[in-house]
Amino acid sequence: MGPKWLEEVLAIISLKDEVSRVKKTRDEVQQKLRRMAKAFIDGLFPKEEYHRQKRLLEMELEALVVPQANAARKQAS
Repeated sequence: MGPKWLEEVLAIISLKDEVSRVKKTRDEVQQKLRRMAKAFIDGLFPKEEYHRQKRLLEMELEALVVPQANAARKQAS
């Protein structure tokens, strides 16, 4: 195995990539929520379907986290 510092650098790069991927996906889900709300306001979604879809997207947002990044932030504060 390579030097310890190399492993640490690769872990940091991997974490940053994962954080970027999660941020991009969260942004996409938030855009879906905004578009869906607009469609609901425009009368294109029944109320029950809107609330069901909205809850599913909110649950998806809650799941889109990077535990290592959150732990690192808590340790830094």
